[in-house]
Amino acid sequence: MRAKFIKCVLCIFFLGVFYNPVLCLSFPYQVNDQIRIFSQHSAGPKTPDGNAVNWRVAPKFTKDGSLELSFYKNVSDQPEASDQPVCRISFSGSGKPAAWDGGPAGRDIILLDNLLIVPGFPAPCEILPVAQLKGKTDALIYDVRREVGGRVFIEKIQVTCIAVDINDALSKGWVTEDGQPVSGGLWLIRAVNLRTDTLIVQQLWSSDGFWWIYEETPFRRSWMVR
Repeated sequence: MRAKFIKCVLCIFFLGVFYNPVLCLSFPYQVNDQIRIFSQHSAGPKTPDGNAVNWRVAPKFTKDGSLELSFYKNVSDQPEASDQPVCRISFSGSGKPAAWDGGPAGRDIILLDNLLIVPGFPAPCEILPVAQLKGKTDALIYDVRREVGGRVFIEKIQVTCIAVDINDALSKGWVTEDGQPVSGGLWLIRAVNLRTDTLIVQQLWSSDGFWWIYEETPFRRSWMVR
C-alpha cells in the first residue's frame, strides 16, 4: 500500500510539473530579459509616427507569479525610450488564457484559449499556439463569434505549422544575416481566415526558440533583433 501511495503521489507531481497546460502553452513566449523588435508597416493604415518602429518588450514577474510582457515603442527618428507601454500581455499561470491590455483596440481582439490576435494593432503582440503545433501536421480550428449590425457571424481561423528551410527563409527576407538568433529547425506558424482565405498573422520560430524570429500581418513585418 505504501509503495502504491508513493507511486500515486509521484504521478500527480510529474503531471503537475510537466503537463500543466498553461505552462506548456505559454512557454514559447516566456521572456526572462528584454528583447528588441524592428517593425516596418506595409499595406494598410500607416501610423502617425511613420513606417519604421523599434519595439522593446520588457518582462515583469508579479507577486502572484504571473508574467507581464510590456511593449514599448521607439520611433526610428526618435530613439529615446517611452516610459508608457503601448500594451501589456499577462500570463497568469492559473489555467486562464493570456490577458491583453491595450486600450480601445481591445474591442476587435481575438482571445480564445491560447490564441491572441489584435487585428491592425501596431505592436507585434500576437500569441499563437506554438507549443501545440510545432513539429506537427494537424491544424487547429478556432471559431470566432462576431456581431455586426445585430447579426452574429462565426469566423473560422485555421492555424497550421510548416517546416521551413533556412535558405527559403533567407530568400524571403524572414531571416537576415546580421545576428538574428537562429538555431535548429525553422517552423512557420500561420493563422488564416478560412472564409476569406487571407492571412491574419504568421510567425517564424526556431525549434528551440523562446520568441519568434519573424512575424508578418497584412499591415506590418517584424524581426526580433536581440
